[in-house]
Amino acid sequence: MVLELGLQAPEEGDSSPWAKGAVTFSAFVLFGSVPLISFIVAAEAGAEGDLLFGLCIAFTLATIFILGAVSGHFSQVG
Repeated sequence: MVLELGLQAPEEGDSSPWAKGAVTFSAFVLFGSVPLISFIVAAEAGAEGDLLFGLCIAFTLATIFILGAVSGHFSQVG
């Protein structure tokens, strides 16, 4: 693993699989709900048609960018 891929074996003190799973689930729910919430809020504010679709795309792209930045920060890549 170390020679071929440059990966290190996990240390004994790493967090449990349950904690990692909870963090992954929470991130999925939080970031995955943004397109739906942006659609509901924009529709209630009176946006229709192409404007509504464009707003949802913009919020989704911003969310994906933020998710990538946060992920890169915590994995120390980038």
